[in-house]
Amino acid sequence: MTIYLAKKITEFFIQCQVIKETDRDTYEYCFQVFLMNIINFGTIMLLGLVFKCIIETILFVIGFTVIRKQAGGYHSSTPFRCYLLSVANYIIFVSLLSLIPSSWANLMSLLIISLACIIIWLYAPVADKNKPFSIGEYERYKRNSRLIISILFVFNLCAFFIKIISIQVHMLSFDLGILFAAVSLFTSKLINKDTPSYNNLS
Repeated sequence: MTIYLAKKITEFFIQCQVIKETDRDTYEYCFQVFLMNIINFGTIMLLGLVFKCIIETILFVIGFTVIRKQAGGYHSSTPFRCYLLSVANYIIFVSLLSLIPSSWANLMSLLIISLACIIIWLYAPVADKNKPFSIGEYERYKRNSRLIISILFVFNLCAFFIKIISIQVHMLSFDLGILFAAVSLFTSKLINKDTPSYNNLS
């Protein structure tokens, strides 16, 4: 369905002379990815409503996105596989959230953010194997990812000592999003361990 819609959208813009015929394949792929991202986000939000945890879901997505944008991570070979992986990750998140008692939220959040912090400091950023960073980009993303996770760690540390249950429960959702992004980063590092993170010629 997304492939069909991507082709139709691309054809429409070509007919309107907004894009060139020679760029058809590139735009078809971009529109397909864009449509899959919309479906992906919509599915997760819908599941959040079904499981009655829409606030926790939004916090999870924000936590994941904040780290993913700067640190990188695993990329599936196709948009559809990416969609399936995202939904599977969300189901795991909801399961973990239901298994962790609210009385443990404070300690678990601190442990989770600590683990994520270690992974990101050691391995971030990770580039896509088909598009390595330039040296400048690598250093910038490395600096940004370390700065962001350090700020979030300090914030979690403050929340740990404040001991307000409502804050702790919400922080747990946010921190799980961060952890999932860190695990994605680590997985990509293992899979592409022989691929350089940046291009020396850039």
